[in-house]
Amino acid sequence: MKKPARAPRIALDLLASLSGGAVNYLRNLLPLFEESGRFDYVLILRETQRQKLGAIADGFETFIAPEATQRPLPRLAWGQAVLPAFVAAKKIDLLFAPTDHPPLWVPCPVVMAVRNPTPYTDVKTVEGAGRRARELVMRVWTRSAALRARRVIFVSRSAARAINAHLGVPEDNVRVIHHGLDRTIARGVEGDVPAGLPRDYVLAVSSFYFYKNYLGLIAALEHVRRKYGESLPLVICGREIDAPNVSAVRAEIERTGLPVTLMGELPPAELSVLYRHARIFCFPSYLETFGHPLVESMTSGAPIVAGDIATSRELCGDVARYVDPHDSAALGDALHALWHDDAARASMRERGLARARDFSWEKTARETEDTLAQALHR
Repeated sequence: MKKPARAPRIALDLLASLSGGAVNYLRNLLPLFEESGRFDYVLILRETQRQKLGAIADGFETFIAPEATQRPLPRLAWGQAVLPAFVAAKKIDLLFAPTDHPPLWVPCPVVMAVRNPTPYTDVKTVEGAGRRARELVMRVWTRSAALRARRVIFVSRSAARAINAHLGVPEDNVRVIHHGLDRTIARGVEGDVPAGLPRDYVLAVSSFYFYKNYLGLIAALEHVRRKYGESLPLVICGREIDAPNVSAVRAEIERTGLPVTLMGELPPAELSVLYRHARIFCFPSYLETFGHPLVESMTSGAPIVAGDIATSRELCGDVARYVDPHDSAALGDALHALWHDDAARASMRERGLARARDFSWEKTARETEDTLAQALHR
């Protein structure tokens, strides 16, 4: 009797999945990968990552890496010293790195996703010579890995155009796969505005980085107060991951005295409530590869004012109002106008709800596993 063929073994290198969209990606895709049964997955991660994923990781075989691999250089060293032997011993058929920095060599084919835009732009993204040097190392590392990978996934067409101009991956090896939409936020969570927040507010959601442009948003609200004599309340939700940016934002809040509330990183259920009550959602970023909050705000019915960048237009189409993210006065004018335009907000809400239906993690999972299969059988 012929033995049934085993499912291909795919190792998921999660070591560079540290926060924000990368963690959201894992929380949503891993259950769908397990459910499909198409491949036999092994998770490569740190114990702290496994704990953060909780029950999501329980259905997978895991290989635990040292905590030091949270930092880039130890991760690179461990990936080259230890990971190839693990891949060989476990008969791994393919390594999938859902972030930019897989090992530079393993004894199996590699598929990788490129999500980080900061090494490929001339606009300010980080402070300090050391951090800029780190970005250069990341760029060299990603390019070396991408040119060896069988497939490279980008999360938007705009990201593929901008980043691959630097990486030079052959077009036949490029795939564009949009991210999906968190199920909890897609379903929507009913609830009252949290205690201490105003009934109406501008909402911004993203981890703290300079390119998220929270400083520009605060400047825009200061412009509104000077020009119109109004103070629009602002609520910011996001992990305070970039210390220099966090310090600069806090200093501006204190200097201006504007009504700004920093909520930190929130779980999807709490975010859903905030999205659904927001009078306006503002996404002033001037650099993105995707932008989960844009899709989350559309499905929650929040009218959007966004930085006029290619990624935002790709995701939102005619749903949002777009403003030069470097022009804080124009951003303030747009926020003030939409704040007082009930009809425009209602129209944007309906169009956003319709457009958000184009995004689902089920579609993302299916297209990702198709890409893995193509790489295996090339």
